[in-house]
Amino acid sequence: MTLVAAPEREISVNKDKDAVRAEAVIAGRPAVLEKMYINASDGLTGPKVHYIEVYGKDVQTGEKCRERWCPSSRP
Repeated sequence: MTLVAAPEREISVNKDKDAVRAEAVIAGRPAVLEKMYINASDGLTGPKVHYIEVYGKDVQTGEKCRERWCPSSRP
């Protein structure tokens, strides 16, 4: 899955038996995505995303991690 505001950031959604979870690289580490916050405002052609904050847990250590993704610049 990709977000329009951050297409370079891949989020994979995996199913293991009855559980479904999203995984992404957060702060340089593979992590289970727990939540995300999208800061946006109304623009002339639709919403303008200022940044996306992603929160998760490191897959190997279980340690919490957080990162702010800034959208790619587009004309």
